[in-house]
Amino acid sequence: MTLSDSAIFFLGLLLAAWVVGGIWAVSVGLSMRRKAEATLRQSRRLGKMLDEAPALPLLVRTDGRIEGPERLARWFGLETLPRFFSDLEQNDSGWSAEDIERLQKHITSAQKTARPFAANIRMQGSARSLDIKGHQADPQIAPLGAALLWVFDNSESQEQIASLQSGIARAETAFESLSALIEAAPMPMWHRDAEFNITLVNSAYVKAVDGTDAQQVVSEGIELVEAVKGLAPAAVAAQAQSEERMIERTVATTIDGKRQVLRVVDLPLGAAGVAGYAINVQELESLRGEFQQFRRAQRDMLDNMSAGVAQFDSEKALVFCNQPFQRIFALRPQWVNNAPEFDRILDRMREAGCIPEVRDFPEWKGQKRTWFNSAAANEENWLLPNGTHLRAIAQPTPDGGLLLIFEDRTEQIRLASSRDTLLRVRTAMFDSLFEALAVFAPDGRLNLWNRRFSQLWDMDEAVLAEHPRIDHLMKMLVPSLKNSAQISVLRDIIRAATLDRRRRSGSITLADGRCLEFAGIPLPDGNAMLTMLDASQSAGDLEKPDAEPDDGTRINIQTMLVVLAQERMQTVEDKDIDLDMQIDPRVGKWHGDDASLAKAVGNIIDHSLLTTHPGGRVLVHVEPKEDKTRLIISDNASGMDARTVSTILDSLSGPLEPQAGGLPFAKQLIETLGGTFDIISEPGEGTVVTLMLP
Repeated sequence: MTLSDSAIFFLGLLLAAWVVGGIWAVSVGLSMRRKAEATLRQSRRLGKMLDEAPALPLLVRTDGRIEGPERLARWFGLETLPRFFSDLEQNDSGWSAEDIERLQKHITSAQKTARPFAANIRMQGSARSLDIKGHQADPQIAPLGAALLWVFDNSESQEQIASLQSGIARAETAFESLSALIEAAPMPMWHRDAEFNITLVNSAYVKAVDGTDAQQVVSEGIELVEAVKGLAPAAVAAQAQSEERMIERTVATTIDGKRQVLRVVDLPLGAAGVAGYAINVQELESLRGEFQQFRRAQRDMLDNMSAGVAQFDSEKALVFCNQPFQRIFALRPQWVNNAPEFDRILDRMREAGCIPEVRDFPEWKGQKRTWFNSAAANEENWLLPNGTHLRAIAQPTPDGGLLLIFEDRTEQIRLASSRDTLLRVRTAMFDSLFEALAVFAPDGRLNLWNRRFSQLWDMDEAVLAEHPRIDHLMKMLVPSLKNSAQISVLRDIIRAATLDRRRRSGSITLADGRCLEFAGIPLPDGNAMLTMLDASQSAGDLEKPDAEPDDGTRINIQTMLVVLAQERMQTVEDKDIDLDMQIDPRVGKWHGDDASLAKAVGNIIDHSLLTTHPGGRVLVHVEPKEDKTRLIISDNASGMDARTVSTILDSLSGPLEPQAGGLPFAKQLIETLGGTFDIISEPGEGTVVTLMLP
């Protein structure tokens, strides 16, 4: 326990009082001895009273004989007093030869010269201490030359004095240590007396007020802080004293020319006054302000997130939730501002139908409470009754709280499902084509292929699954060629499509005599597609050593439709449309203006994709029909009325309805290419466009 300066001061006063009391006791004893001598001269009947006195007499005659009360024998450590003074040195007494010899000299001097003396004797083998005062005895008591000794037992007083002296020494040491500690403290400290005037300050206080020294600060009563709201520092100390409680306050002041924030404490010490100290919390206040600013910015950021975030403290009470959390679970701002408990939040979620369907809700809620005590984060997927998919993450916090994050993944799951469906459709479409197809990424790595490609080159699917680069793939294709030099032509065409974004085509001869016609086609997503068709039955000369580029006037309808579908894949995915490609492998090439045909068919497909509702279906069917090719594009959109259909059939004459789209232009292109354009449409039933190509 640390004593204050005032407490130490009062302790010193108490010790001094004890010492004075001891001296007073000795003085009283002397007075009683004088009264006892007078009583002995007057009457022997007061002997018993003398035995009860704190001082006992001992008469030493000139011949060495002694007289005294039997009580004195016990003080001397004997059963009875001996007859002679020299006999006090016995084996069982507490006297030493040195003490007897020293005391004998004092007695002889008093007997001969009447000189008084005083001595202190400590009995051996005990804690008894005796004070002896002697002088020449009055002739009325004993013949001339006798010495009268008064023996005082001050053992208890000596112990008390020793204890007090030890306590004073400890108090002085503690006071010095405390004073040194206060002086060395880096914070300003001070003391006020009962009148609330400053009586003591340390060096930090002097420095803070730009004082010369402690004496100057105390004499002038220089205060560390200013009055706040009209309340002076001394008045605050008086309030602490009257209310008998510590008062803590935050005050702004100027130190070393800078505005600082101090936490000032006034501590009442009872009658000793009031102590005080001040801690500089400027840095703490700055950090607190920065933290509050960061917290506001963080909450603003969380409110702008799409994920719902909620934080609970160690008592399972809600301390924060962002707006997406309130929106997802239909919670009112006024309600969440009242810091509801975790269980109440779950109850509200259930009432709003925002939790998964569970059989035993109390058991489910109890499982969620274990999130607070988990050693790691918990992650769950919640499928709500309304079809919403939520990803829930529960992260325990070090302070015993919990952080909840809810991410609405409904759209992602729907898009992933649509993507998977499209991938399956695309894979099935690719595998159903008569042509061999391979798609290369911009870095030259094989990205996608169909079953016809692996069958054509007799390659293991596991090898293709490693997605080899062009150079490595070409080395694997060389053994299948009749002329190995032709591989460079194939490599150049692929590179032209991936790097130069140019479309090129040609033919190549295999070692078994088959002739392959191929083309490199740049795709809109940066990839390039290589198409290969076994044209052995229609080739006139299969013995050409090198592939020769085509003139561009011959178009492979299968390849054209695949390219058109790839170019519109984003629209298909956005509207979740089922684009079904049914291509008869017997359909060959078409001779004519490939750009016009692709534009016409593209316009028809665009019209179907534009008018078809999300989740609808568009069918592209191609088959050979006698010496022609029949291409049918149908949809289950809203369809068109007879007036709009009539406008389309009349080509570009007359005003066009908005829902007609690019169909009139497509009709004109098809008819220009020598084909026929037929359209059937009914409102609410969709549209069917049939093209017959020569």
